[in-house]
Amino acid sequence: MSDRKKPYTNQELFNVLCGLVEFPECLRSVMPAINIRSIRQADGLFWNRLEFGRDGNIFLEIGLEYFEPKHEIINLGCFMTPDTSLQAMTDMGKLLANLVYVANDFIQNNWDDLQWEGYRVDVVGDDGEASLLGYYDTIDVARREAYKLLRLQPSLNVRIFDCSKRIESYCRMETLMRK
Repeated sequence: MSDRKKPYTNQELFNVLCGLVEFPECLRSVMPAINIRSIRQADGLFWNRLEFGRDGNIFLEIGLEYFEPKHEIINLGCFMTPDTSLQAMTDMGKLLANLVYVANDFIQNNWDDLQWEGYRVDVVGDDGEASLLGYYDTIDVARREAYKLLRLQPSLNVRIFDCSKRIESYCRMETLMRK
């Protein structure tokens, strides 16, 4: 489980991603999003737009796109170059490719730091190692899934982690049977 005490903001995540890539020489401006938003779900898709702006500059905008519970894009930030050459567009495209790669890698390796909604259900082995069963929107669904698993294999230890409160609880079949 993560030791993080609060969700990443879009600006923090933007700065982390910027620290993981090399910038092209043509780049003149790196701007995190103006509106600060918390990243509460790790399952957002990496959103981007690479285009010429109305002023003739090349802009690369990045964000996270969510479809549940409603469609929204959380803006992470923007990169800009006044160079409008084909080479500059190619360099900005390479920056985009690198950002897509490092964002995916960072999210996959830091899922618990980015997931602050719902419930995580794990099977915990005798050695203490956890295996993810899944993430669920409500505690009722998480408990139901844990119960289904324990009915199949009563000797398992199952952990339910509340992503918003950062609290974990454990259950075994014998504890469920006593209730």
